[in-house]
Amino acid sequence: MGKNKFKHNLLIVLTSTIIGAAAGSVIGNFAFEPVYTTTSRYYIKNESTDYNEKENAKDYICFFSSDELFGKIALNSGLTYTSKEVEKMIDIDSVKKTYFFDISVTCKSASDAYQLQQAVFKSQKEYIKENVSKITNADFSIDLVDEADFPENPSSKNIIKITLLCAVLGLIFGTAIFISRLKDCLFETEYPINDEDEKELSGHNILAKIPQCNQIQKNETVIVNTGDNNFDTTFLQLYGEVKYESDNPCNVIIVCSPEKNEGTTTTAVNLAISAAADSMRVLLLDCNFRNSDIKKYFRTQQNQSGFSDIIKKEIIPENAIITTPYDSLFLLTTGAIPENPLTILTSPQMPDTMQKLRSMFDYIIIDTPAINDFSDVLTMSEFADTLLLVTSTTNTDSSAFEKAIKSFELSSKKSITGIVYNHGSENDFSQKKNKKNRFINYKI
Repeated sequence: MGKNKFKHNLLIVLTSTIIGAAAGSVIGNFAFEPVYTTTSRYYIKNESTDYNEKENAKDYICFFSSDELFGKIALNSGLTYTSKEVEKMIDIDSVKKTYFFDISVTCKSASDAYQLQQAVFKSQKEYIKENVSKITNADFSIDLVDEADFPENPSSKNIIKITLLCAVLGLIFGTAIFISRLKDCLFETEYPINDEDEKELSGHNILAKIPQCNQIQKNETVIVNTGDNNFDTTFLQLYGEVKYESDNPCNVIIVCSPEKNEGTTTTAVNLAISAAADSMRVLLLDCNFRNSDIKKYFRTQQNQSGFSDIIKKEIIPENAIITTPYDSLFLLTTGAIPENPLTILTSPQMPDTMQKLRSMFDYIIIDTPAINDFSDVLTMSEFADTLLLVTSTTNTDSSAFEKAIKSFELSSKKSITGIVYNHGSENDFSQKKNKKNRFINYKI
C-alpha cells in the first residue's frame, strides 16, 4: 500500500471524527437548553429481623416508582409540575450489594432541581409511613447520608452524549470512505488523473494519450507497426506536436515520469521511431542509469560501450553509437554504470559531449529515471529543449504528479513542455481541432 495514500485515508478518518465531535459540541452547547442535576444518597433499612436486608434498597426502588409518590413530591416542592413531569425528572439507582441508593433530579432550572430534591426526602418519609410499611408488614426507615448541593453550573451529561454520538458518526463516515478506497490504495490506483486534474495542477499542454495496444505480445521487443491503427497513429501525432513546438536545428527531448513504471521507455522508443520515419536523423540516448530498459527493445549486448564511456573519454561518440533496425534511428546506451550516476551527468565533459551529439543528429530523445526518485532528470534538463512528462492513468496519483511538477519549478531552469498519458483507453485520445495542421500524414 502506498504510504502517502494510506496516510491520506487515515487523515480522512481522523478529520471526520474531529469534525463530528466539534459539531456535537456546538450542537450540545447551542442547540439544546442547559439542564441542572442534583443528586442525594440515601440509606434504607428495615428493623424487622425476619426480612432480608440486602434486598431493602432493591425492593424500595420498586415501591418508589408510583404515581402517588411522584404526586407527593410535586405537591411538597411548591412548584407547578405534575406527577408525570416529576417522574421524568427523577432517576433512582441502587449502589450494588449495599443498603444505599442515589436519587437524581434533572431539570432546566437550578432552583427547581434543588427544591424538587428537598421535596423527595420529605415525600419519601410520608410515603413509607403511609404505604410501604403497611404493604410489606415491615418496619422501613430511610436516612439521608449525602445531601445534594445547589447546582451552580449546568450538567454536561447531555452535551457529552451528543458530542460522543457525533464523534462516533464522524468516525463511521470516515471509516466508510477509507474502506471504499482501500482497494485502490492497495493497488496504488487511487486518484486516477484526468484532463481537468492535469490542467489544474500543471497548466501544461496534454500532447497525447497513448491507448492500450491489444496487438502487443508479452515477449515482443519492438512495439511499432502493431497493426493497431489508433496506437501507431497516436505516436505520429505526438511527434507532430513535438515537431511543431520546436524550431531548433537539433531538438533534444527528455522523456521523464513522476515515478517508475509509467511507460517512459516505451514512449521514448516509439517517439524516436516515429521521428526517424519522417526521415530525421534520430539518436535514442539511454540516460536511465538507475534501471536501464532500452537495450531489451533492440537486443544489444549488456556490456556495450555507451554514454558514460564517452564522458570519460574512453571512446568517441562515433564508435559508441550503434544502428537499429530502423533507418535513421541510432542508439547510445548508458555504457558502464558508475556507482553514482550524477558524477557522469555533472561532469565537465557533459556540455561538450552534448554539443557534439547535437551536431550529428536532428533529434536526441533521452530516456531518464523517475523524477520523484532521483535528481538525474533535473540535472539533464539543462541540456534539453523539450521536456515530456509521461503519466500513467493507472499508476500515477495526483500527489506524485504535482510533486514532479513542483520539482521542476523549484530546481530546474526549464519547465515541462507537455504531458503524455500512457495506458488510456482507445477512445481517450481526441485530436485537438485547432491543431489538425500540425500532424504529419505518413505511414511507417
